[in-house]
Amino acid sequence: MDANRLTQKSQEALHDAQTRALRFGHTEVDGEHLLLALLDQAEGLIPRVLEDGGAHPDRLRADLEAELSRRPRATGPGAAPGQVYLTQRLSRLLDAAEREAGRLKDEYVSVEHLLIALLDEGPQTAAGRLLRRHRASPATASCRPSARSAAASASPRPRPRPPTRRWRSTAGTWSPTPRTAGWSR
Repeated sequence: MDANRLTQKSQEALHDAQTRALRFGHTEVDGEHLLLALLDQAEGLIPRVLEDGGAHPDRLRADLEAELSRRPRATGPGAAPGQVYLTQRLSRLLDAAEREAGRLKDEYVSVEHLLIALLDEGPQTAAGRLLRRHRASPATASCRPSARSAAASASPRPRPRPPTRRWRSTAGTWSPTPRTAGWSR
């Protein structure tokens, strides 16, 4: 995956996932770290999308932190402090998000694409199980209800329609006339 195809928020989420992995004492960044980073983004879209779909982001966050705290920590002389690696699973997840962006004809991989890729993993992963348990589905992520409602509130007036024109015949040729003019002979 080309990192230049990630949106700013997606890049921030990936960086924050690495930070969270370090905080938990993990040597690898995985999908659960990424989901936690997406949930914790300031003014992030993912918590709003999940909430609009009926999920509870705060409960999901607490369950994710509990799941991550159960994973083994890397400590001792063999552990390289401050060094984390992407798992193969996270690499595949980023590739799936890039494919989803391509399928939706989006130029960049956004946080919605990352969420859809996490949801598509299904119950084989802890993130997939937790998302399903909290009533999140791929349809929830792909419909982007918060984005639509935000756009609707941003422009309360509908766009004015261009005036329609009628055509009239004069000596065998057709020319436009304004709608209010009507037909002339």
